[in-house]
Amino acid sequence: MRYILTGGGSGGHIYPLLSFAKMVQTLDADAEFLFVGKKGKLEEKIVPKAGIPFKSLYASGTKGKVSLENILAAGNLAIGYFQAQKIIKDFKPDFCIGAGGYVSVPLMLAANNDPKVITAVFENDQFIGRANLKLSQKSDFIFGGMFDLKAKYFKNKPNYLQVGHPRTEELSQEFGVQIQNKAQRSQKHPPSILFIGGSLGAEKINEQAIAYCKYIIASGYTSQIGEIVLITGIRYYEQMRVEMEQYSFLKVIAYSDNLPNLYLACDILVSRAGAGVLAEATAFEIPTLLIPSPNVTNNHQFHNASYFAKYDAVQMMEENDIDGESFIAMLHEVVVSIPTQQRLSNNLKKLQMLNASSKMYEQFMRKKME
Repeated sequence: MRYILTGGGSGGHIYPLLSFAKMVQTLDADAEFLFVGKKGKLEEKIVPKAGIPFKSLYASGTKGKVSLENILAAGNLAIGYFQAQKIIKDFKPDFCIGAGGYVSVPLMLAANNDPKVITAVFENDQFIGRANLKLSQKSDFIFGGMFDLKAKYFKNKPNYLQVGHPRTEELSQEFGVQIQNKAQRSQKHPPSILFIGGSLGAEKINEQAIAYCKYIIASGYTSQIGEIVLITGIRYYEQMRVEMEQYSFLKVIAYSDNLPNLYLACDILVSRAGAGVLAEATAFEIPTLLIPSPNVTNNHQFHNASYFAKYDAVQMMEENDIDGESFIAMLHEVVVSIPTQQRLSNNLKKLQMLNASSKMYEQFMRKKME
């Protein structure tokens, strides 16, 4: 069977598809994949490292008002659509799945208009993106991730199925033994903290990492802390690297292609609230504190974080509420309280859905046999 995967712009539109492909390859060694994204974007860097061929096409985002930018975007969509038709003609896919981002629109439109291709959209977040909402109208399947979208968007859509996040399934299977071993050792050493601002970095999280370093030195808590790792994002790295030199326990990284090892090494996670990192935190059962990005469509990270906080599976604070040492106090309370760490970890585990890719694959196979 042949699969085209499409999406991009951020890790949340890429990693679910790569996790799905990895699982399918365990079930069908002859499965072939092609990833379609945009040249120069994150997907062009990430996808080839996963061993999946990559093709690019024209696409650009739009805004809600008439503008030259939107006119150019419409032109790029037309060009991208014809490129997508050629890609489909040449690759001859059985299935096409899009995970959002404007780059997925040309390919998914072309696939939805080809009766020989079975199509699906996968939505990570509580608020479905514009691209996926439009494309879902003609797709054969609509797969929801960790958040059930049926009541809000797909009440009368029998082709909607909540499956969970493929990344959680992949990581739980691959690192299950290490995760269990980690749970047994966590109480026996000073906790290590991982600060990560998503695939593009986050200035606010970088600031809080440095603020916490200053706090533990000023308060004499350095013996109670293990290593602090800060993933800055490429654009913030040089600025934050200078700060690293002041703190022997702080390690600063621009970007990591090997987050699983960092998750296994850390005891507490501070992060944005994208669905991808929530899926990973859930898989590794990491006590997590969230600072949702306010600069996202529909404020969806706030709603993602609120959902997990409702189940006492994370602690969260909005950027606008961070003043003085408010976030630092919340973080340190988790750092020094093993019962709090255990509670958050246990509640995250209760939210795990561990067969997302398997469910998607099963639906594709059933449809193919009709």
